[in-house]
Amino acid sequence: QLKQDILDVIRKYVNISNDAVQVQFDQNEDDLAVLELNVTLPDEEKKP
Repeated sequence: QLKQDILDVIRKYVNISNDAVQVQFDQNEDDLAVLELNVTLPDEEKKP
């Protein structure tokens, strides 16, 4: 669900596919939480 919500927000600004976003959430024993988000953005189309 988190990944889909993030995709929905990004798609408001950029047209990307589902596999262009990787989400990873880790929490260690020190209660340190890390949300890692990798987004592969498409090349911008050149306007004439």
